[in-house]
Amino acid sequence: MANVLKNLGTAHAWLVHGNDGLDEITTTTSTQVVELKNGTLRKFEISPEQYGLPRALPADIKGGDPAANAQAMRSLFEGATGPYRDIVVLNAAAALVIADKAADIPGGIALAAEALDFGRARHVLDELVKTKWAKEKVGRFCRYKADSVCNPANGPGPLGNSLSSVTGRRTAGLLGVVKPNDTRSECN
Repeated sequence: MANVLKNLGTAHAWLVHGNDGLDEITTTTSTQVVELKNGTLRKFEISPEQYGLPRALPADIKGGDPAANAQAMRSLFEGATGPYRDIVVLNAAAALVIADKAADIPGGIALAAEALDFGRARHVLDELVKTKWAKEKVGRFCRYKADSVCNPANGPGPLGNSLSSVTGRRTAGLLGVVKPNDTRSECN
């Protein structure tokens, strides 16, 4: 997959696979990462302890039905701390590194925590939800996820459903940045 992204002109991306099966960076164990940057591939492993975060139990980050997940997000935006926040902050930190907004994961963690603590993350979400684009794109994506892979019995995680838990196959999540002139960056 990394080579496909390279051939498509992706500037910087991480393909991630939690060793617990999550298709995102996990806090229950370590995460395998393949980084594509400037045409070069690099493999490495990260763990929450490297960044001062405790390991979580799978039950600590397991989602629930839509109402429970919405409440968890509201609590996160209202300052709740704990395993749910830790996994969100760690994944956001990686995205900030990939987007060149943070020099490293600790810097990204600080920026992500600050965005949550000072209400900036909530403000961005509120503004996004107001846009016509979001109503069309996010609604279509959510319908697709609900129709295609969402299975509440498997407990969707805080950042989305783990395809591996639904399909029984190993999956990898993708955090990436496409080149500014790349027209394939539209969400489907």
